[in-house]
Amino acid sequence: KESPDLLISALRGVRLRLPAQILEMERPVRFVDRSVKGAFRFLRHIHEFRPAAEGTEMIDTIEWKAPLGPLGTIADWLFLKAHLVWFVETKQEALKRLAEEEGAAQ
Repeated sequence: KESPDLLISALRGVRLRLPAQILEMERPVRFVDRSVKGAFRFLRHIHEFRPAAEGTEMIDTIEWKAPLGPLGTIADWLFLKAHLVWFVETKQEALKRLAEEEGAAQ
């Protein structure tokens, strides 16, 4: 089943819609989704959650293939990998803040 579009800031300001499909769901441990269309030739995202001393550790693993053949390979080398790392770290920080705010409000 296709999930609602995931809206990301793909190039730190350029926003893309990436319709995603959840491939695996193992609550509350992990889920895996993939982009069903969009800017990437292939994009798979593994979300894992593990108990930690201070709460929950969140681990993201992203597998992707850039579009455009050799040009995509160059883009990957120049900025795409670094951008995906930035995206995951930014997402994790935002989720952490949200979870801490929700916890403090209760």
